[in-house]
Amino acid sequence: MANVVPYSFAQELLKGAHDFINNTIKIALYEAGSGAPYSVSSTTYSSGTANQVSGTGYTTGGNTLGSPVVANQTNVATLTFAQSQWTSATFGAAYGVIYNDTDGDKLVVVL
Repeated sequence: MANVVPYSFAQELLKGAHDFINNTIKIALYEAGSGAPYSVSSTTYSSGTANQVSGTGYTTGGNTLGSPVVANQTNVATLTFAQSQWTSATFGAAYGVIYNDTDGDKLVVVL
């Protein structure tokens, strides 16, 4: 599956909804289940979405992505975060969903 960027994300960027440096950005994990947990028409993360990972070491809603860095690499804007880790975890995941926890759980990307 290719990464999915919800259609609403571009509009929210233009409206200033996402501040990747100061907002709390999270990544939630999902099992394969019946396919991707969100589509291009999805707009917000929901803790009730089917197939979110459950298991030792995982909390619903996922982990906060820390140490954001916005940069310019060969005239391409980039955004990177520190590696997110689940220590002492026992679960498997097929998808990751990055969302803005600070601004209404708006979706950023489905990996």
